[in-house]
Amino acid sequence: MSGRMTQIASALYDFWSSFGMPAFPEGSVPEKQALPYITYHVTYPEWKEQSSTYATVFTHSPSYVPLAQVVDQIEETVGEGVQLDTEDGFLTLYKDRTFMQIQLQDDINLKAAYLSLIIEANL
Repeated sequence: MSGRMTQIASALYDFWSSFGMPAFPEGSVPEKQALPYITYHVTYPEWKEQSSTYATVFTHSPSYVPLAQVVDQIEETVGEGVQLDTEDGFLTLYKDRTFMQIQLQDDINLKAAYLSLIIEANL
């Protein structure tokens, strides 16, 4: 049986890795990692409590279309709330009131979208 934190970290990794690009906990992107990729914040809410969490989607294109396509896919997957099953229960992710914000970058071809979510742990 895995510990609570291990289950949460694993469920978040599995979720963010399911969008056709690598996903990394914030601050752990390998130095030579090619774009696109997702970074995400690992949050450990108390049982049945909600807390804020976030992720950032990074793409490399002169257009915002590839970024928008990934964000659309994530938004559709989350919907009104997506359940992430764990060994001892589940997590639920919800879109926050301001779900997506574009982050301007120095490189005109680097596109980034900051996604704001709410996480609830039931384990």
